[in-house]
Amino acid sequence: MNPALAVLKLLLLLSMCQEWLRHAHAAPGAAHNHTSTNASPVLKSTNMQAAALNILGTALQTCNDRLQTGWYRDGTCRTDAADAGMHSVCAIVTDEFLQYSKSAGNNLITPAPQFRFPGLVAGDAWCVCAGRWLQAYRAGVTPPLQAAATEMSAVNTVPLEVLRAFETAEASTSTSTSTSTMGTVAPAAGAAASAGEL
Repeated sequence: MNPALAVLKLLLLLSMCQEWLRHAHAAPGAAHNHTSTNASPVLKSTNMQAAALNILGTALQTCNDRLQTGWYRDGTCRTDAADAGMHSVCAIVTDEFLQYSKSAGNNLITPAPQFRFPGLVAGDAWCVCAGRWLQAYRAGVTPPLQAAATEMSAVNTVPLEVLRAFETAEASTSTSTSTSTMGTVAPAAGAAASAGEL
């Protein structure tokens, strides 16, 4: 077996194990995706004290100020050690990417009113997992990204030059074009999709 393929399979297995552990220790009735759970106050305050940087080396900007995206659901793609999925890439989603993500098990198109999630449409800015963005890149359906709103931690998964190649000139405080009447997505801090989810 190709060593690179073996490593990739091992990483996938590790991700699946982390996912299982996350759900095994979740509170009864906790939802899987776009849910409201509270992060440890220590993790939250520690993360908030650290100045998050973007891939340009400057202060992290807001990804979406209408659809409250990100690990902390504050509109930024800042993460911490508890974010196994590393929701660090501020992608401007495309129809191709949304269909790819849906086929990979993370449906971001269909509204989920129980989580106050209106669903995404092409053009929405959304914090996606660095690993999923890399998968989309390899599949040829890479969405553009906002460099000023993409957290520096994304370079731990995706080479900086690859990220920079997909920069868009769009403003980093993009608002959604979704036509939902459900309002903004506003789960508590620390609420995020699981590893491998956007």
